[in-house]
Amino acid sequence: MRSFLNRLAWKFRNFMVGRYGYDDLNKFLLWTGILFWVLALFINLRILLYLYYFCIIWALFRTFSKKIYKRQKELWAFQKFIKKPKQFINVQKRKWHDRKTHKYFRCSCGAYLRVPKGKGKINITCNACGKVLIRKS
Repeated sequence: MRSFLNRLAWKFRNFMVGRYGYDDLNKFLLWTGILFWVLALFINLRILLYLYYFCIIWALFRTFSKKIYKRQKELWAFQKFIKKPKQFINVQKRKWHDRKTHKYFRCSCGAYLRVPKGKGKINITCNACGKVLIRKS
């Protein structure tokens, strides 16, 4: 049995040589497809099942594709699209984690500035643009 599984794994590795494989966009597509499937179980809409099939088929197509450069371009576009929401979520998590010890301010350039709480009025220098803010911490 073990040798059969080893041979099967070897054949699959050989099959995947020169193919794109699995990345963050595929992970997103699979989880989105699962979400559509679960929603389709509770809400009887055929469009949700079609969206589920579309996500799963697109993820499989990307995984087995031999056009690696095109798949990388899709991944780069996805990462560019998801960058700002991901940064916003990370900042909110950090603000929640540091809520008792630090205070956050936003500079006019858009950068977040973190200062310790309870220091009174302080000068805060933005690392991104160099602007000096005077705020109470």
